[in-house]
Amino acid sequence: MLRATSKIVVEHQKVLKRVRQKRNRVLYRTGGYLRTSQRRRIRNRKRPSKPGEGPTNRQGRLKAGIKFDVDEFEGTVVAGITPNATASGAKALAGKTIPQVIDEGGDEILTDSDGEKFMAHFEPRPITDPVRPAAEQFFQDQIEKQSL
Repeated sequence: MLRATSKIVVEHQKVLKRVRQKRNRVLYRTGGYLRTSQRRRIRNRKRPSKPGEGPTNRQGRLKAGIKFDVDEFEGTVVAGITPNATASGAKALAGKTIPQVIDEGGDEILTDSDGEKFMAHFEPRPITDPVRPAAEQFFQDQIEKQSL
């Protein structure tokens, strides 16, 4: 009679480290993809953008202000326009920063040069929403594509 035994040793720490490395690699690639896609929606042109189009970038600040950040502990990635990406910085308009007004639109109270306040309506020039479906697909593809 022949008897065979085998022993399987799983090194948990090494496996967990490789899984974390893969997850972070996928998150950073997805963040880079989001940043690039959002930058491509912003056009350099002389005319103002039409509602629904990506915004116009006249001086380069808006396009350069798109950043991404990965929280490795939580396993999340965030990409978008930083608040100081515009000429007037993070100046708030009725609780929104200028990049939020560009992306989402809305009614804002502004002050003219004489000190009089008036209501202005801004149509959205979306940057983040149009790239979200493609980014989700990119994320899924990267999970399958990246090796442990």
